[in-house]
Order: sequence, then structure tokens, then C-alpha cells
Amino acid sequence: MSAPDEKVDAMVIKCEKTGKLFYNEADAKLHSEETGLQAFAQVSLEEKVWVCKETGKVCFNEQQMAMHKRFVPEAQTFDESNVGELRTKALAAAAAAAAAAAEQFAFALAAQRAARARAAPLPPRLRFRRFGSRDRAAAGCVCCEKPRGWLHN
Repeated sequence: MSAPDEKVDAMVIKCEKTGKLFYNEADAKLHSEETGLQAFAQVSLEEKVWVCKETGKVCFNEQQMAMHKRFVPEAQTFDESNVGELRTKALAAAAAAAAAAAEQFAFALAAQRAARARAAPLPPRLRFRRFGSRDRAAAGCVCCEKPRGWLHN
């Protein structure tokens, strides 16, 4: 990967209105379409943030921390971090979620196949026994004269 691709890949976009961080352009566009908000800014990976331990809210300055404490009484402790660390954690969580979804899909597929195999009827050759050729079956059963073509199980 070249240097410009790494810079684009490491880009973090922040919604100016909600403060939500997006780690790729597609998520930011989806947020824009869903909310109708258009004000976005690119954020440096080294920018300092505070993350509330109780709620997970990301605050970018002291004023946001004070507001969050005022509106959410249980929010009292904050961890100091930077945007790059948040991005690393979010990408790791997304990878773990994708792996869990793939494992769950594989498990569901195996369960579905097992259920189909249990519910499948027996093939015709296992339901009853029949003579292989017509001329041998023409006379019927040797011991009890059952109709032609059928044998005792």
C-alpha cells in the first residue's frame, strides 16, 4: 500500500453536529443520508479525546465533558485517549463482530443441513423390497402368493 492510500485508510471523519466519529467515508455518507446532516470535519489521529467509562460517550473538550456530566448523572469518570486509539479499538471490534457473524452463519447452516437430513424421506429402495426383474416377479411370492413384484420385508 502506498503512502496516500494509508492516509486515506487512516482517515477519521467527525460529524460536527453529533460528534460521532466515522472511520470510513461510506459510514459518514450513510449517517448523512439518515440524518440529513452535512457538516463533517476530518480529525487527526493524534487529537486528544475523553471517553466516559460509564456510557462510552466521546468528548472532545472540557465543555462537552461538563455538559455530559450535567445531563447524565452517573457519568463521573473519563479516560483520556486519542482518536487513533479509538479507531484501533473500533476496527478490532468490527473484525471480531464479523468473525462472530461468520461463525454463527456456519453453525446455522450446519444445523439447517442436519435438520434437512433428518426430515428427508427414505429413498424408494429402502421403503420396500421389490424384485429386480419382471419375469421373476410374474409368479408372485413363493411362500404365500402375494401380488407379483413384492417380497416380505
